[in-house]
Amino acid sequence: MSKERNQAAIDTCNQRIRNCRSQIVDNQTQVNNLNSKITRLETAVLTLSSQKESLDSQSVQVRTAQSDFTDWKGENRIQYTEQVNSLDSVSFQAYKIQTNHAHTGIKEELSRLIEQKISLEDQILSLQNQILDWSNDLEDLMS
Repeated sequence: MSKERNQAAIDTCNQRIRNCRSQIVDNQTQVNNLNSKITRLETAVLTLSSQKESLDSQSVQVRTAQSDFTDWKGENRIQYTEQVNSLDSVSFQAYKIQTNHAHTGIKEELSRLIEQKISLEDQILSLQNQILDWSNDLEDLMS
């Protein structure tokens, strides 16, 4: 191979290696950003899971409270029953449903981000392998 063709091949290998390294840096930056988002979403999932358990517990407490005062009579029973029923009202149930939807949505987003992170990490490995291949080619060209 002529010296000029050899130098052109060396330059091409070096450029490919630089491009791969640049892409690795870009991908790693994206992975770091995703890790930050994933951590925040994991915290949100834990918080919502705890709130869901609390809501379920409160709902049970309300239903238990309704049955505790069955022997009350008159105005006190009516007022108490209205207050207890308002605690387990449609708006409370709607809040529980919205909390469940938010929990599900966050878990879905968390899964999507984890898949995206895995894909970027796979790309990084592929780029590192390409660098090794081109480094070997470069070594052959220089010897």
